[in-house]
Amino acid sequence: MDKEICICAAMKDKDGYIWRGHRHADCISLMMENGRAYSGIKNQGFVTSLNRFVTREEGLKLQLAAGIESAGGGYRKDRLFSEDLY
Repeated sequence: MDKEICICAAMKDKDGYIWRGHRHADCISLMMENGRAYSGIKNQGFVTSLNRFVTREEGLKLQLAAGIESAGGGYRKDRLFSEDLY
């Protein structure tokens, strides 16, 4: 596939480190297990096929541009959820 797509849930901590996981809850668990504080919903997003962190809003735009349908039965409003990926 030539288009950039979202491949996994991710969160950015206050130091800019990207935590990856199947779901955002997995990212939060990893952060807490490693002594990092939960960085808030505004820091939730996705890692793309180009290894780039994007916000939930940008993630939805990428999926739509690539013609990828939601695995969760349909996209909700203006942002992407990990349930949309798998």
